[in-house]
Amino acid sequence: MEKIMKQSSSEVTEDSPGTDSLPASSDKENGPDDTPVPKGYVFINSLRCKGCGFCVAFCPQDVLKMGDEINEKGYILPVIANPANCNGCNNCGLFCPDFAIFGIRSGKKKRGGNASSSRSSCDNGE
Repeated sequence: MEKIMKQSSSEVTEDSPGTDSLPASSDKENGPDDTPVPKGYVFINSLRCKGCGFCVAFCPQDVLKMGDEINEKGYILPVIANPANCNGCNNCGLFCPDFAIFGIRSGKKKRGGNASSSRSSCDNGE
């Protein structure tokens, strides 16, 4: 069984098979110990990747590059070269034909207003 490696700037832990991740850091926001707070994460499923390079080509932040590692099928895998640039836009995942990569934004989402106040009268059966 393969192992998923989840990496941060200071640690490496083992998770579930086939996915690598690396948090991306923000230059603007810092945590209590003055370390960068991640803005986004990229997850790469090395078992699904066919090395097409679309994720690298369409990343607007130049987070990814093609690496030297080869998966079990013989394809060259992308690597996270500039994690601090990632904003979790998921452009890499949108262009991946094999659903082998995706990005997520970290942090709390801001909501405007009260959700219950935006209900229409037909939501209440009226």
